[in-house]
Amino acid sequence: MARQRNNVSRLPQSVRAVIAAALDEGQTYDAIRALPEVAAACAERGLALHNNSFLAYSQSAEYDEYRRCVRRYAEELERRRVAAYMVNAGRGADAMADVATYELLRIVQAKLDAGDDLDARELSAVSGALAAYQRNRIAQDKDAAARRLEAANAELEERINRLSADYESQLTALRAKLAAGGDRTLSDDALSEIEHRMGLL
Repeated sequence: MARQRNNVSRLPQSVRAVIAAALDEGQTYDAIRALPEVAAACAERGLALHNNSFLAYSQSAEYDEYRRCVRRYAEELERRRVAAYMVNAGRGADAMADVATYELLRIVQAKLDAGDDLDARELSAVSGALAAYQRNRIAQDKDAAARRLEAANAELEERINRLSADYESQLTALRAKLAAGGDRTLSDDALSEIEHRMGLL
């Protein structure tokens, strides 16, 4: 009995891509044969696509490569989705560092999943990248803490200056009132004690 030839391989690349996508989606052979692009190309070339044709094509290197490309495309979309989410979360430079670390670990994980070992240089690169990332994060945290402390100190100093000016204004008004009355009911010692309690001396 003659071996069934794979007529799918005789179709143009664009039509084979349609068939590969339909197979990957799980469509039936009858549904694939009925697709307009497939039916027209077969009619033009006088080809018939038997079930064995589809089976042979599903085991071909071309179909395997198609599926690898689809997986890579899906992984790239997922990587971009994660990166966009992290950046849009409003974390700025931290988000970009997280994306870079995620990408590095994803590459390493993919290699390990494939059963490949990491050589010494790759291990060194990974550990070095993670260490640098941690150092950058620590430096950023220290800078952020220093900025927060500086802002808090400036706010405290401003409040102290406002209170001091307010107390000085009240003390001046009190002295003026006493001087205008002509009768000093407070001694210099009493005024000094008031100033001391206000923290002006």
